[in-house]
Amino acid sequence: MPVWSAYAPLDVHGLSWAILAEIDQEEAEGPLVGIKQRMAIALVIIAFLVAAVGYVFSRTITRPVEKLRALLDKVARGDLSERPDIDSKDEVGQMAVSISQMVDNVAEMLESIQASSRTLATSSQEIAANSQDLSNRTQEQAAALEETSSTIEELSATIKGNADRAERANAMATKTAGLAQGGGSVVRNAARAMEEVTTTSKQVAEIVGMVDEIAFQTNLLALNAAVEAARAGEQGKGFAVVAQEVRTLAGRSADAAKEINALIKNSIAKIDDTSRFVSDSGRTLEGIIEAVRAVESVVSEISLASREQADAIQQVNVAVTQMDQVVQQNAALVEESSASAENLAREAGDLRQLTTAFKLRTDAVDLAPERRRPVRSLAPAGGLAGHPMDEFF
Repeated sequence: MPVWSAYAPLDVHGLSWAILAEIDQEEAEGPLVGIKQRMAIALVIIAFLVAAVGYVFSRTITRPVEKLRALLDKVARGDLSERPDIDSKDEVGQMAVSISQMVDNVAEMLESIQASSRTLATSSQEIAANSQDLSNRTQEQAAALEETSSTIEELSATIKGNADRAERANAMATKTAGLAQGGGSVVRNAARAMEEVTTTSKQVAEIVGMVDEIAFQTNLLALNAAVEAARAGEQGKGFAVVAQEVRTLAGRSADAAKEINALIKNSIAKIDDTSRFVSDSGRTLEGIIEAVRAVESVVSEISLASREQADAIQQVNVAVTQMDQVVQQNAALVEESSASAENLAREAGDLRQLTTAFKLRTDAVDLAPERRRPVRSLAPAGGLAGHPMDEFF
């Protein structure tokens, strides 16, 4: 019969002993078999309980998780019309609340994007239309500026020609003023000469008067001599003849003196008339000289003003040319802005087209402006701070 034995050496006062203990195996294992049987039964019961609890617990956890997974699959496919239906206060319930808030925020964000894309598309179309209209007006303005520049160039050429002609007129006026001054000097000299001739003629008239007086006295003396010769009789006949000749000569001298005096008076009268004419001509020439000087001053001012106008027109032409360049640049910028607005409208349409791939709760109903809420940050339930999804909203 099998036994269980145990052996141990023993030293007692220098003597080597051994202790040996034996027991039948059946007798020794009898209590262990009962314990094993009871333990096996207990393990089976515990395993069944653990399996039951695990099944219940797993159903409690996995079912909400499965619902969340199915919901997230729909969200991944763009369906944002459903929300998790989990009524739990544990971490899974808090996760469901957070996911629901996340989906709400994403849906609201997409709705806002759709509304903004519609507004952006409309605004972009209006901007493009306004830019096109502004471009057309800018091109018309550029064409008008080009015509204005051409007209100003023609006007500048005309003003420059007028300035040249004014300078030539100024030179001619200066020359005319010089000639008029020379003519005035000649007239003044002629007037002085006429005055001298008048004075000389008057002196000659006085001399002729003296000659006439002498002839008159001579005639009286000849008459007296004839009377005395008649008294003398025969002796005085020769003296009477001489006296008669002297009397005749004195008469002729008197007649010649009268004729000369008459001629001198006539000459003096004509000289006086000529002197008046010369004086009037001198005064007229003085007036002409003053008028020519005034004309010269006016023509000089006109020439200076024409030059200043030519310079001003040139500056205006430069300014118009610069404005034309600026308008051309503005037209190019407006065309670029119009093209950018059209591109923006297309991008807004593409963005709106992209957002239509998502299914929202409000797809069948237009969302009123007052119902639109700004995208809010997640506020995890249960006071959980630092939620990993917060950085996305």
